[in-house]
Amino acid sequence: MSALCLTTRFRQDAYEGEASVLVYDEYDFAESTLSEDVRNIFDRRPATANIYVLAPFVSETKMVELIANGVAVERARRYFDGIGGRIRLLGIQETSDGKRHVSAMPFEYSDGTVHAGERESLDDRLRSGWLFDLFHSGGGLVEAPPGVHFGKLSGRHSNKFLRASGPLLTSEACAAVAFFALGATSGKAPSRILVDTAPIIAVAFAMARMAVAHGLWDKYPPVKSFSSYGGVENLPRTRPTDLFLISASTSGGLANRLTSINVDESRIVTLFYLESGAPEYTGTVVCHLTYRNDGLFGYPAVSNYLLQNCPFCRSGHFLAQLEGDQFLLEKRAVKRLAVRSKAQPDDARSAAERLARTGCLEVTLFKSPARPAGVAVNGELLLDVDAQLRADFIRMLRRFAPAPLNYVVLLGLSDAKFDALVREAGLQAVIASATITNEVEGLASVPNGTALVVFGCLSNHARAREINARMRTLVPGGAVAYLSAITVAETSQALNELTMFLSFGERGRDTFTFRSALQFMLPVPTPVDTAWEAEHKTLLRMKEKKALEPELDARFNELNTSATSSDKLFFSGCRPKLEIARDFVYLDTEKERERISQADIFTIVANTLACARADNQGISGPSRTSAFTTWSSSVYGHVLVCPSNFEIYNDAVLRAAFLRAASPSELLYSVDEECSVAMLNVILAEVFAWDEGGGAALPEFLLALAASRMRLATRHLEELCARLKERTLPSYLRDLAQEIEGLQNTF
Repeated sequence: MSALCLTTRFRQDAYEGEASVLVYDEYDFAESTLSEDVRNIFDRRPATANIYVLAPFVSETKMVELIANGVAVERARRYFDGIGGRIRLLGIQETSDGKRHVSAMPFEYSDGTVHAGERESLDDRLRSGWLFDLFHSGGGLVEAPPGVHFGKLSGRHSNKFLRASGPLLTSEACAAVAFFALGATSGKAPSRILVDTAPIIAVAFAMARMAVAHGLWDKYPPVKSFSSYGGVENLPRTRPTDLFLISASTSGGLANRLTSINVDESRIVTLFYLESGAPEYTGTVVCHLTYRNDGLFGYPAVSNYLLQNCPFCRSGHFLAQLEGDQFLLEKRAVKRLAVRSKAQPDDARSAAERLARTGCLEVTLFKSPARPAGVAVNGELLLDVDAQLRADFIRMLRRFAPAPLNYVVLLGLSDAKFDALVREAGLQAVIASATITNEVEGLASVPNGTALVVFGCLSNHARAREINARMRTLVPGGAVAYLSAITVAETSQALNELTMFLSFGERGRDTFTFRSALQFMLPVPTPVDTAWEAEHKTLLRMKEKKALEPELDARFNELNTSATSSDKLFFSGCRPKLEIARDFVYLDTEKERERISQADIFTIVANTLACARADNQGISGPSRTSAFTTWSSSVYGHVLVCPSNFEIYNDAVLRAAFLRAASPSELLYSVDEECSVAMLNVILAEVFAWDEGGGAALPEFLLALAASRMRLATRHLEELCARLKERTLPSYLRDLAQEIEGLQNTF
């Protein structure tokens, strides 16, 4: 169909059917187009009783001639037989006192000819019905998602708002609204048209175009937007001939605000109006969206509330602030993840001490389906090097292993290691007839049987749940014990949920057994690139432009050699490997400091950040469901790693660990001016210290910026690039600085 077709249900005496309007935005109209569109209407909507034609950019004389000499009326006649339907041409009539109204000219077929009849006024219900169809199909009524409500600049709160920009995405739609808006105006031609929101500027231009084309106005007036309520105070001096267009309203509040500054009420036109609990607005309205008892379309009236009596606020619904018909979220609150001594509870500090210096920690640099990103703990090795853990685990075996056993499932633990533990626990007789396996698929079901599932390190909760689901059918009605040397979880809530899932069954929460000898808090791997994947992509991009400097090339080759690492996590460039200094508050550096690996430091920083995200709640503390969501970014707030972490923990290895352990979202300092300035100063201090033999964290900072994992505000990034050019830096750092400068326009 060439035209925009708008349809509404309409009652006419005893008959109820549909009335459609065909809207054309063409300047060179062809009657064959109308004939084809008429046929298409009846093919799609056989209940059509009347068809109206609107071609507001073509002169009425030409339209009458084209329709009278065409076949559209004759084609429609056989569909209208018995119901008195007509094809009618819409136009605007102006009375001597300057008032206007929309009229419809019917066309009749008789004696083989088509002729125009007498004009008749258009029923207002048709106008509102067609525009309601346009508004509704364009998603003009927006309902708040669960837990959210809207605040308008009028000071009212509601769970719905009208957005006129959605329906006005085509020239035909703008033409339809402009035509009926023009028909609702009166008085002299406007010297200016002032609109409340920018999206309806197109409606104002369309009004001017058709008014001049039909001789209603002499010239095209300028069009300006005054930004709804927020711009009323800044309006230029109004003139009696100004015309104001308001996109949508549920209270008439903006129109009343304009009349309070001496704008003539007759010069204010509201395009879409939906009633609310306030007294009904009596000004000029083009389309009434509210459902009426005598109508066949419309929305229920909306409810608006003042702040002090808003039920949504009392219910704790989030408030999304609006301006005009656009979202304008208030300045996003910034929460800062500040790691202090209280961020790591005593149990986490104790666990970190036991894990450090053991060689059990590795970091996955490049993830794969079989190897998730993040810290990997070798539980089998930990059982060998931690005598206390081994003793606790053997005690768990003695206490919780069902006897006799039908199945033993080993995950992250070798057969030889498990055999040694069993012998040490004196449980040889218990497992003598058990099937020991690493897979649970293909095993025969044993009703009322027993099983033992042993994890070296339980970090993949989804895998544990899959095994639990299989065990319920493998030993139905039986006993299953899940024992882990060390269990890793992101929050206490996540650990509690895992415990509940593995333990709960047909006999309640203690149907099965789950115990862990050691628990540790680490973030859950995310699907985004790891810091090392982002670094590798950056170096590859630089390598494609030109040969890498020796330091960068060595780092690139280092990344290519292994998917995991324990002591090659951070880039130091031409400086020695980054190591922890003495007096690290989260780890005892007085003993065997040389054995503390970069993976140990990274793990501790990842643990402290996980605790900070959970509102400083450790893994063994009481679970609060709001803890995790409080410290995650949303459209209403952003979480950043506090710049004070880089100021207080000034060891290069710690700064590198914070940069690698944080997510890119948590390093997006461009969202907050204060944080961006603070981070700029931290990096500049590293730059200035380089010539003095310091600044060992500078390569890591520049890599984070070049890889776009960390971002500063544009002007701060420009200042940093300018300062870097002033310093005498090695070639590889200058190349990183050049890469950062090249990325400025994408930030």
